[in-house]
Amino acid sequence: MSKSSFIIGKLMVLIMLIFIISGCTTTENKQTQLEPIKEPEVTKYSINFTAKHISNRSFEVTGTTNLPNNSKIHITIYNEDYFEYDDADQDWRLENLTYFGDSTTVNNGKFTKTVAGTKIEAPMKSEKYKVEVSFNPRAQNNSIKNIVGENGEYLDGNLLDNSIGGLKMLKTSTIVDLKKEIPYRIIEEEEDISYLGCKRVGIRIVVPDNSNKIDVESVMEKIINDNKSKWDDVTVWAFKYSEESQIGKIGYTMGMKEYSTCN
Repeated sequence: MSKSSFIIGKLMVLIMLIFIISGCTTTENKQTQLEPIKEPEVTKYSINFTAKHISNRSFEVTGTTNLPNNSKIHITIYNEDYFEYDDADQDWRLENLTYFGDSTTVNNGKFTKTVAGTKIEAPMKSEKYKVEVSFNPRAQNNSIKNIVGENGEYLDGNLLDNSIGGLKMLKTSTIVDLKKEIPYRIIEEEEDISYLGCKRVGIRIVVPDNSNKIDVESVMEKIINDNKSKWDDVTVWAFKYSEESQIGKIGYTMGMKEYSTCN
């Protein structure tokens, strides 16, 4: 083969390689043009839930939703008429008004949470409380924000809340009555056991034999709250109705609760 023929052959191979590479690049560009970035869709979202007062300062909230998995749901509990006292004295508000909350996440379209307040957050002076469930896009992780929008741009449905400028949220609420107190009898009134300068009292009560211990604890806490203004230390022991004749011979069977400011 002559030298010129060899050079021409190499040039032909090089041209073919350039053509192939160019063709592949063109195909890739066409595929890229055919697959634009998918924009999130405006979606109607719903939140359905039930709430109940369990005891003391605890509420149980359970619900379903079509919000994305791992969405953060916030739960707030407050007096039904809480916002009617915005101008009330601050000390009075702290002593009489309840406002507390917590959050949970959506797992396969469901969420559940037991929300409990502290004594400061929840004096529980009312009979009815509003339980509010909300979804705030700004409180979500990036994967959720990509679906619903940083400011809820892709949220829709009957639960939309636009009260904050530039932000769409979802909110829904229900009113919950406090669980009725179980019956009880105080069988030893104000047994004074004061010593070392500490005013102490012991109170024994009886409750129905089938009482739930959580409900018994709620009753004991109420008795303590009714007595702690008069005593430095209050102890309540609970027994069953059927054990009344044995009190003093057996230990408490339904629970014990104590409050003390003594050192």
